Amino acid sequence: MVRLLLIMYILFLFFNCHETCQENKSSPFLQYDTSSYVPQTYGKPPVFFQKPLSPETSLLHMQVPEGFRIEIFASEPDVVNPIAINWDHHGRLWVVESLDYPHGEEGSFSRIKILEDINHDGKADEIKIFADSLQMVTGLIPINNGVLIAQVPHLLFLKDTNNDDRVDEKKVIISGWGTYDSHAGPSNLKYGFDNKIWGAVGYAGFNSTETYNSTDFSQGIFHLNPDGSELKFHSQFSNNTWGLGFSESFDVFGSTANNMHAVFVGIPHYLYRYSKEIHYHGANNISGHFEVHSLVKNLRQVDNQGGFTAAAGFSFYTARSFPKEYWNKIAFVCEPTAGVVHNAIIKQDNPSYKEEDGGNILASPDEWFSPIHAEVGPDGALWVADWYNFVVQHNPVPKGFKKGSGNAYINPLRDKRHGRIYRIIYDKSTPHIFPKLDKNRPNTLLETLKHPNLFWRLTAQRMIVERNRTDIVSNLIEIVSSEDKDDWIAAIHALWSIHGLGIIEEDSLKFSNILYNLFSHPNRDIRKNTLKIAPSNINTTRAIIHSNILQDEDLNIRLNAIIKSCSIPSNDTLIQALIKISQDPVNYSDPLLAEALYIALSNHKNKVLKHLIKQLKTYPIKKQLLKGVKAGWNLSEFNTDKWQSIKTGLPFEKQIPELVSFNGSIWYRSELKLPELPKNEVCSLRLGPIDNSDITWVNGVEVGRTTDRWEEVRQYKIPKGVLKKGINIIAVRVEDLRDLGGIMGKENEIYVLINKKKFYISNAWKYAVESNLKENLTFSSTNGLLAFFIENNSLYQNNDIDEKIVQDETIEVLLQPMKSRLRFNQDTINIPAGKNIQIKFTNSDNMPHNLVIGKPGSLEIIGKTSERLVGKSNFIPNIDEVLFSLKSIAPKENAILSFIAPKEKGDYIFVCTYPGHWRTMNGILSIK
Repeated sequence: MVRLLLIMYILFLFFNCHETCQENKSSPFLQYDTSSYVPQTYGKPPVFFQKPLSPETSLLHMQVPEGFRIEIFASEPDVVNPIAINWDHHGRLWVVESLDYPHGEEGSFSRIKILEDINHDGKADEIKIFADSLQMVTGLIPINNGVLIAQVPHLLFLKDTNNDDRVDEKKVIISGWGTYDSHAGPSNLKYGFDNKIWGAVGYAGFNSTETYNSTDFSQGIFHLNPDGSELKFHSQFSNNTWGLGFSESFDVFGSTANNMHAVFVGIPHYLYRYSKEIHYHGANNISGHFEVHSLVKNLRQVDNQGGFTAAAGFSFYTARSFPKEYWNKIAFVCEPTAGVVHNAIIKQDNPSYKEEDGGNILASPDEWFSPIHAEVGPDGALWVADWYNFVVQHNPVPKGFKKGSGNAYINPLRDKRHGRIYRIIYDKSTPHIFPKLDKNRPNTLLETLKHPNLFWRLTAQRMIVERNRTDIVSNLIEIVSSEDKDDWIAAIHALWSIHGLGIIEEDSLKFSNILYNLFSHPNRDIRKNTLKIAPSNINTTRAIIHSNILQDEDLNIRLNAIIKSCSIPSNDTLIQALIKISQDPVNYSDPLLAEALYIALSNHKNKVLKHLIKQLKTYPIKKQLLKGVKAGWNLSEFNTDKWQSIKTGLPFEKQIPELVSFNGSIWYRSELKLPELPKNEVCSLRLGPIDNSDITWVNGVEVGRTTDRWEEVRQYKIPKGVLKKGINIIAVRVEDLRDLGGIMGKENEIYVLINKKKFYISNAWKYAVESNLKENLTFSSTNGLLAFFIENNSLYQNNDIDEKIVQDETIEVLLQPMKSRLRFNQDTINIPAGKNIQIKFTNSDNMPHNLVIGKPGSLEIIGKTSERLVGKSNFIPNIDEVLFSLKSIAPKENAILSFIAPKEKGDYIFVCTYPGHWRTMNGILSIK
């Protein structure tokens, strides 16, 4: 009888499985019990506890589209709680078992296993433990005869030195990952086309003052070199981020936990440092629908109920075993709370992309089925890691439960005994070729760059870069230069292989002609990736101009060309081209293109303004102001009678209705009346925390500034002679770029300290809005974008052309370190006294550097003081001898130091104070 029921059920599934897998099917095999630990959601009454199913029985409940089948590769006890999967160059599966997730219980650990199918029957035959006794591992990627793992607060490299598939050495690559929430740390580690390690991170984020750039970020996508250097935050998402994926042309996508299961990254986050007048829209939510098509009867979701509340992963189908409509067009997004692997259909929507609902490739009514990672494997099948757990949700804490470590609620129904890994196979697929990759067989590596599966192409590219030899560069150039249009896939990986070997910039003249030709290549994806790898030098500037790629018919390519123009040297032709395309309706009416153009204009601001003043005389031109500060708003004698009152300790969005969701700059001003001041006073100003950034003045003298450290208490030293008897004016420019903002210190936290005596600033504060960031950077008129650009570059209204602006233009200085020599490319820089100076600092070295401008004769005192700052932020001494400074920037990055040259003539100094550099890396800033 049981056998008959089983046969009937299999037939029932076969005839009722639709491609979208949307219908909820009941099952005679699902058994329930009662439990007081079943969490409630949205006030619903407790539901029954479903008992777990065996792997074979759970498999019977799974629905896949017609023409596909699903098979078990491994299950408990061979694999338990799989949280991440990846493959090595042999095609073997590496699995993270996280038995200590989410609480990190004593006696439970993470471990890494290698699973191999020896007899090619589709099941794991050999299982090895590569490493155990690890703690809360959430991601891994095999590289360099080992594996890089995410184990907060570190990224660790575990190396196998004797090829016995067992870890021999452990090395911390980089530290600083947040530990307070175990499901919000780094995940989805991937090897990128650019030969960097990419990953997603949630709101636990990264925060470290020990890295070279003292960076912090959260909720988005990052990348870094395999050795831990050049960590860079690439994309800011809106909430807890678990998804990351690449298309075959190296477009970057992702997904987040809550209601953003499809995100396209159009503009890298770090480019927005060139312009703070605009919001960050570089990562766009392209989700085409809300609903998740679940078969689970008792759906338990803490928010976004019925939608994507725990979207995990974003993996394109990048092989050729599935039907053609999948190829590089459908991405797989897991939703473990709903028991589905979703088909996200991705279509180009110039210059961005859009997602359409493709239903599911896998769904099950089994309430334990928890797909957490879906990835295309070496065989062209879709591999799915099933956490297989009744309790998937992490937080917030449901009613009646308590929170444990890892910020997750405690529930005894969390399982530590189950786990499965499946393969979804297309019935009509042909067997996949597994190339035998070896660093000592470069011809095989070259041939594999043409493989139909992206996994093998990227693996071959990685091994070409890891072997670090130039003996096959001519072969790579031959692939790149091929006129066969069908070789475009191999050409992309050959390009990135050449880039990874570091020889494009070393021999830029040789490669400039190759890159110039590729800018006009008939294949769009080759044009796009050529833009990405092209070095930031004048040859690239010329190639971009002469190829006319800034006006490419494909708007996604045009977007990438504009992005590239942000980081290349400018000449008159480039400036004219940027101004021209800014007046193209296609560009200024699209949010991504308009935003990218605004950033590009901002990066070349002074030259752009000079051209606009000469060319666009009908514009309402404004006059340059010192440091971009509104006229007089920082000075003690400024009249604030028309300003409105505001309280401290409370965000201005909660006080002033018209400032709800405000982003921009707001000024605070207040008075402090002081009695007779003592002699030899030691004074400081304390304001409490400020969200996000501030510049603060006392009686018109700047006493300090803090950037994007909303939780940091502001306490600034007040120079002698600044305070006076009677009325003193405190002026604070607050910049709010996200969420709430304002002076967050309470009344008892805001005071001036004079010789240890507190004088509280209890008078009413007044405020005025300086600038409100444009929510959506689109325009309807020809000159709208340019007018907005002029308006936001610290200028006065004036309908007449002020030729003095041209005469007083900023003097630009180009400075860079000499590669591997600990010297600047200039020993002496000559500049006129009292002029606006802009030093464009390009780090062409392979290590980080900063830049400090000091008083005449101050080299030794600045250098020796900096030596005592090892381990502290930026290595810039806080002493009077330091006049201006630029914090450390990473290799291949650019930054700008703007200042007004001192009026007193003399031989000032410029120096890099990064540890150990100051003795040789210095020069004279001669002010005439």
